[in-house]
Amino acid sequence: MRPASLMPTRAPTRRTPAPDAAAWSLSLRQAEQARHAGQLLMALAHYRQALAQAQQALQAQHPLRHEEALQALVTSSAALAELTEEAQSPALAARIRADLHRALHKLLCGQVVLRRSALWHCRVSHEALMRHVQDHGWSADIEAALRAGCMAMHCASVAGPPPSTH
Repeated sequence: MRPASLMPTRAPTRRTPAPDAAAWSLSLRQAEQARHAGQLLMALAHYRQALAQAQQALQAQHPLRHEEALQALVTSSAALAELTEEAQSPALAARIRADLHRALHKLLCGQVVLRRSALWHCRVSHEALMRHVQDHGWSADIEAALRAGCMAMHCASVAGPPPSTH
């Protein structure tokens, strides 16, 4: 018989609240402070924390915070990619940028409330991928993200345009 500490446990039934903008802001501020202090590993950890908080909030049932979460996802991903590129790891930066691009395109086929923002961020993300290719050459991650983006754009066009805000 296994000890109790090794027994599988059930997930709590209570829903964990989504991180709010203050949590992301704190993580991003800590990352920037560490980055400016030359503590690159600490900065990476804080950027990853902000990214995880944004992903968690996008998956949570808090529609009023989705715009904030999307912005946090984009901001933390871009900063993390930039930092890894500065640390002479363009392959990892390509993967981070590609992951963001794929995540944004998935949102195009998802919740209507995020489609317009996701589309705008997709365009910016596409530009970042193209700049990366110009600076470092093609990578399999970028190619896969661009192909996935084409499929997602088709999905979004089938789903129809976002509702008008007029």
